[in-house]
Amino acid sequence: MAQPSASSNSSEEALPENNQAASALAQATEAKSDADEVKKTEELYNQVEETLSKVPPLDVSGAEELSPEGSTAQDDKALAEPSSYISPETMSQLETITTGSALDQYIATATEYAMSGWHVEGSSKVIGTPKIADGEYQGQKAKILEVCLDSSQVKVFDSSGNLMNSAQATRSLNIFTLIEDKGTWKIASQDFPNNADC
Repeated sequence: MAQPSASSNSSEEALPENNQAASALAQATEAKSDADEVKKTEELYNQVEETLSKVPPLDVSGAEELSPEGSTAQDDKALAEPSSYISPETMSQLETITTGSALDQYIATATEYAMSGWHVEGSSKVIGTPKIADGEYQGQKAKILEVCLDSSQVKVFDSSGNLMNSAQATRSLNIFTLIEDKGTWKIASQDFPNNADC
């Protein structure tokens, strides 16, 4: 999608990435679930899930004072320095398979899992009829895919071992943006349409 020129007026700003993806998907073609792009998306997302399943809980013994906003000093530090809460191995694995806003999103998830002592098991599967479109992500050519993910085999447990996601919907439409980085495909963003039912 073309970016506005410097002479454009200020009301014609570039659409946020998820709106660009939605625009691209309006022109998307349906694909088989075994198309290369679909298989690569599922593979990369399963690698993210596997990486998140190995995030060890932090030792958070001792109470922390709440900041005026209601978050703990530990929460504030994690947002500023997530690498102090997740291992270099986790960070490296995520950087190998993700980039852009997806990397930030998955680092935040890994940090939340570590701080909360949560544990995830299982992996998602693409079902239904995906859509694929060519697009851009931060000025780079991208593949944009809308896929229905079946997460019925994914279980999230709290620090006491209680299942946390048993009542949630197990299928949802996801919009993935993939870019090629030095010959390797990576997830650059993961969004959801307004209606994620599938």
